[in-house]
Amino acid sequence: ALEHGARVCASDMEAAHLALLEQRVPAAQRDRLRTCVGALPEVDFPAGSFDAILASRVLHFLDGDALPRAMAAFARWLRPGGRVFLVADTPYMPSWSEIVPRYEAARQSGERWPGFIADFRRYTAKRADGLGPEFLNTLDPDLLARECVAAGLVVERAGWFGMQRLGAASAGREHAGCIARLEAGSGV
Repeated sequence: ALEHGARVCASDMEAAHLALLEQRVPAAQRDRLRTCVGALPEVDFPAGSFDAILASRVLHFLDGDALPRAMAAFARWLRPGGRVFLVADTPYMPSWSEIVPRYEAARQSGERWPGFIADFRRYTAKRADGLGPEFLNTLDPDLLARECVAAGLVVERAGWFGMQRLGAASAGREHAGCIARLEAGSGV
C-alpha cells in the first residue's frame, strides 16, 4: 500500500513489532506510515479515520465479548464507503483440527462461538518459550459475516481459504476471510 502512495496506520500490541516494521519501510515511504501501540478492542481511533482496515489473524485472539466490540470499532473508524478486510484462523488449522467434531456439533446446535478453545495452551505446549494464548476463538466465514452485519457493515464476500505458506499442504479451510463495507451515507 505504501508503494502505491497510500497512507498507512499500523497498530500492534507489541512496540517491537512496530519498530521492526518502521525499520523495514524505505525512507521515502516513512512519512506515510504511522504506528500505534495498542490491542483490540481497547485501542481507539477517531471516527471516520480510515478508508480501509485490515485485521489479519488477530480476531481469533478475542473472546465473545471483545470481538463484537472490535467489530463495532472498525465500523466507527471507517469512512462511508470504506472497507474492512478480515482474516482469521479456523477450527480446520492442522495444529488443532482435533476440535473439528466438537466445533461442527456446536455449530449445528447454534452455539454462538462454536470454535472457542478454552484450553488453547495445550496446543502450544511444544513451544520453546512455553507461551501462547490461554484461549483461541477460531472463526468461520459465517461468524465473520454475522459480526460484520451486527456492526452495521454490508458483507461483500466471505469464504474459506487455505494456508499460504510456501510448501504447506492446504485443505483449503485453514483461514476464514470476509470483506465488508460501510455504506456511503451511513453514520455508524
